[in-house]
Amino acid sequence: MKHPKAQSAQPDHHNMFLAASVVFITLILLTIMNARLARQYPEKPTVLVGSITPISMPRGVAGWKTFSHPSYKFTFQYPQSWNVALTKSNKRDREYALVLIYQVAGRDYRIDFMRGGRGAVDFDSIKRDTRDFGGKTGYKNTYIKDGVAKEEVITFRDMNIIAPYIAINAQLPPTKTDEYIATIDRLTSSIVRQK
Repeated sequence: MKHPKAQSAQPDHHNMFLAASVVFITLILLTIMNARLARQYPEKPTVLVGSITPISMPRGVAGWKTFSHPSYKFTFQYPQSWNVALTKSNKRDREYALVLIYQVAGRDYRIDFMRGGRGAVDFDSIKRDTRDFGGKTGYKNTYIKDGVAKEEVITFRDMNIIAPYIAINAQLPPTKTDEYIATIDRLTSSIVRQK
């Protein structure tokens, strides 16, 4: 009776070659896929991170109106020439859509008090900043496209300040942008939660 030969302790070169080939081909395919994705999405947005910037804004701005929310117990001030649109939802008794509208060069711009996300934003970079808005810590993202600030989204550390809304989303005009950003900061600083 013949005994089977003992297997040698040397590795099987054929199997090692196959495994190395599979790894090599996988790496080549991943490199090709990565290059295709890079051509499809050439630039990633740049994120600029700022530090806490205190804003000292006086309460009671001369010539501004005061808005008091009928259900959600917060107030804020806004310029006389701006309009507030408060729309009650058909779905729930206490649900409201809140929008401020202002005009620049005959075009309407909106400031929405948002309940949820707003979808994808078309921008090149984001400037992130943490600020003190009249004693309330806020986080401000300024979305920039072609070197111009297009939109700002402001949230608060204390989500109860504007609850049930979660953020303030402001469209910015192409002219006098810094002036409108300062006005929106002042409006945000004037928000007071009633007890």
